[in-house]
Amino acid sequence: MDKKKEQGLEKMNKELSDARHTAKDAFEKLREEGLGSQKKLLSDAEAQASAMLQKAREELRTETERATRALRADAEKFSEEIVRKLVKA
Repeated sequence: MDKKKEQGLEKMNKELSDARHTAKDAFEKLREEGLGSQKKLLSDAEAQASAMLQKAREELRTETERATRALRADAEKFSEEIVRKLVKA
């Protein structure tokens, strides 16, 4: 009886140990997958933020050039007007 009981306990302990190892392996695998997913999401977010920043810079550059052209045109118009008024005087 004792021998059978000992064998049963050994079998149960081995199965329990195997189950722990299996659970630990599954946990580590899921953890690695989670870290991989997290890294991918961060990488994608960084790429998206970089693209948005580049687009904003391009829009700002375009607006600056447009404003500069408009100011130059206004300055030329005002200088011509000033010259005309001075010539008339």
